[in-house]
Amino acid sequence: VRTAVGAYETGIYSRYEVSGPGAYDWLNGLVASRIPDVGRMRLAPMLHPSGHLMGDLSITRLEEDRFWLVGSYYLQEWHQRWFAESMPTAGVTFTNLSDRWLGFAVSGPNSRDLLTRVTGADFSDAAMPFMKVGWFDDVAGTRALVARVSLTGERGYEITVPEAHHRQLWRTLTEAGGDLGLRPVGDRAIDSLRLEKGYGIWSAEFSTFYTAAQSGLDRFIAWDKGDFAGRAAALVERERGP
Repeated sequence: VRTAVGAYETGIYSRYEVSGPGAYDWLNGLVASRIPDVGRMRLAPMLHPSGHLMGDLSITRLEEDRFWLVGSYYLQEWHQRWFAESMPTAGVTFTNLSDRWLGFAVSGPNSRDLLTRVTGADFSDAAMPFMKVGWFDDVAGTRALVARVSLTGERGYEITVPEAHHRQLWRTLTEAGGDLGLRPVGDRAIDSLRLEKGYGIWSAEFSTFYTAAQSGLDRFIAWDKGDFAGRAAALVERERGP
């Protein structure tokens, strides 16, 4: 990951699709961050009314009224109970895609060359800046979503495909990345790298024991966007300090 390119399997993530005419308003009240524009993603802390954390999701806006939320795989039931408490009776469709879409996070100095080979597209900083997402056709025989994001702190991308193409995606990556030094990396490598960068994860640096300010996630709060779950408590903490 420091000198070539590493690939990390992303089946440890939960993935939910939220769509419909009421999707934006519901999400805007659920998370403390601003909702991203189409083709972009953003880290989105969720707060309890007490101000304590309920999640550190990422939100990807695929279309005006279609979003993907990504969190920890083992928190699916807990997340969905929390979502259900505020879910409107109409206007929002919620689907758990965690076992339907899988992929790999590739990172390191050669990751850009690898993505260019696999997709045939331009992955320069101008074409694919940090936190941008896009659909690419004919990747491992299917349409893939690629996001410019990295948990390692190095240049990186996440490639997500329908689960039936997961194995073929790995074959495609290994065939294209052999001379680039591609190797699989696991949880311990990711932990070491993310800690070096100062990136937190759920159940370690982030949990329901901590508030947004205590965890440093208050920098992602959109204070001026209007009401959202936990806003009143977070405002008190901002004035008094954590």
